Amino acid sequence: MTTSTTSTTSNMAAAQTVASLGDGITANRPPFLGMVQAELSKIVRWRAIWFTLLGIGVLMLLLNGLAFFVTLSHLTSTQGSGARNQPPPPLPPAEAIPYVMMATLLDVVRQFSGLVIAILAVMLVAAEFQFGAIRIVLGRGVGRIRLLLAKYSALLLAGLLALAVILALNIAELALLAAAQGTSDAVFHHIPPYLWSDAGLYLLTILYNLVLTMLFAVFVTVLSRSLAIGLVVALVYFPVENIVTAIVQGVGGATHNKFWTDLPNYLLGNNLTNLASAALPARDIADGGAVGGAPYDATHAIVVTLLYSAIFLGVSLYLIWQRDVLQ
Repeated sequence: MTTSTTSTTSNMAAAQTVASLGDGITANRPPFLGMVQAELSKIVRWRAIWFTLLGIGVLMLLLNGLAFFVTLSHLTSTQGSGARNQPPPPLPPAEAIPYVMMATLLDVVRQFSGLVIAILAVMLVAAEFQFGAIRIVLGRGVGRIRLLLAKYSALLLAGLLALAVILALNIAELALLAAAQGTSDAVFHHIPPYLWSDAGLYLLTILYNLVLTMLFAVFVTVLSRSLAIGLVVALVYFPVENIVTAIVQGVGGATHNKFWTDLPNYLLGNNLTNLASAALPARDIADGGAVGGAPYDATHAIVVTLLYSAIFLGVSLYLIWQRDVLQ
């Protein structure tokens, strides 16, 4: 009896000690900005991300340098471009050259910024599942929806920074190549007044493209909860869609069936690719080629892509909210 009383007394004393240690401590959830900062820290400290971005940067500079060189040579030189025993075609108007180079530059910026945000999104979201950290994070009182929203916010900030860096690198590379080819005057000294407004509108479409690509990559990763599957699908989907589009268009042309002809107009990648062309006013720049114009208007592209984005966002939030993290 004495032993039982002593044990009860010691247990009560221990409970009081624990309670006293917890005085003034509340189980508040971490602040949202702190969660965003934590997600950004993961991006900064993960070496695999930096090595991946370095590889993408080198590939971008090589491919874009070649694209800029070929385009500049075509726009500023007529040597060897005429038919046999025929005079060479005239050069395009002076204002066409900077406009075409602007469109070429921003198109590659769109492609590589989308590539970067897709990789960042997959790696940041898959990390929690890949290393089993999701259970620890949720155990600390972090809400599932708040966690995913923090990742979205961190990815948007990282994507904006990546876009600025990619844009700056490509402008610098174009300036260096133009100087090396002796075409700086043609590229930078005959800028038409409408170029700046069109370039601003093009940048807005790139930002929109960035957000949609991020939502798609997060959706694929949340659905698969696998780093490998997320990377493969996010990186392969758009090239595969281009192949499917070419096949479907061929079938539509052969069968004259409106269903097959119109089907590519409702695919995600096709609408993102043509959004800038649909939004920009058509510019007839003679031999420089026509810039702007698309098989549908900007409203069609925005409505279709917004439907996709609603599906990606809604399904991602639902799966994060409902799925058992032990699965």
